[in-house]
Amino acid sequence: MSRNLHVVCVCCGFGFPEGMAVTSRIKMFGKALIEEGVKFSVFHVGGSYVSNDVPRGVWEKIEFEYFPMRVRSPGNALFRKFCNLAGLVKVLVRLVLMRRTERICIHTWEWPLADFLFGLFGFTVVLQVNEWWPGRQRRATFCQNKSSGTVVISSEIEKRLSRMLGSGKERPFLRVPILIDAYAKEKIRDVTEEKLPYFFWCGSPQGDGWRDICFLIDGVHQLYSRGGVVKMVLAGLFTEAVNRQLEEYMELKKIPTELVEVIGFISEDELHSYMHNASALMLPLWDDDERSIC
Repeated sequence: MSRNLHVVCVCCGFGFPEGMAVTSRIKMFGKALIEEGVKFSVFHVGGSYVSNDVPRGVWEKIEFEYFPMRVRSPGNALFRKFCNLAGLVKVLVRLVLMRRTERICIHTWEWPLADFLFGLFGFTVVLQVNEWWPGRQRRATFCQNKSSGTVVISSEIEKRLSRMLGSGKERPFLRVPILIDAYAKEKIRDVTEEKLPYFFWCGSPQGDGWRDICFLIDGVHQLYSRGGVVKMVLAGLFTEAVNRQLEEYMELKKIPTELVEVIGFISEDELHSYMHNASALMLPLWDDDERSIC
């Protein structure tokens, strides 16, 4: 009796069905596979910082589930690691049981522990290397050697990854160029009510994102000190702590509060509208390996 193919995306921290940029790619791959008659599911290990309502459900025929049934990521780092480890074990058990009736292909990222366990249990693993630098060499080599193939989203990432891994085992690459949707979106926000034109930035304000925000605030400060005025609109999951940090930084730079607006996490329709109506989209690029391949 033949077993049907079931592609399972195992991810951690991205969020689903609402989530980060990589979540949109997961949706794109899933919808394409389902259209071709292949079952596609998302197993989310641990929680995320993105607001989602339920730990299990179906989004446009894509079944998803959080392991261990926790949608929000714990604030405590030790507890977060414990939840991720427990979730990974539960995912592995589920996959072993599913393999009895289905052919399982795992789609995941450079995650050494998970990739090692999936390989140990004999699963077919296809990695995705996204817009960021594809890991340190030892990590990348270890994970790639445990995989059957790699999905990349640009030719530059493919070339860099090939150079990093060197010759030896043949590694098939599937390059999927990611493009912005070309269709027009209905404007759901009347920007004519705005007294000032605005620049727009979206992303995660944690980590490197905070460096981006500080850079943009510095730009607003430079412009304001020369008599120019422009509004900066920031979208993303801003916590109370980040908002306080932002207020303190603006006070330090002596920037009027009305020049910077935090709109928080927004829907895709709202995102299209804000981007379409902005005077400029802000994307700070730093001279490092991660951003030099975007």
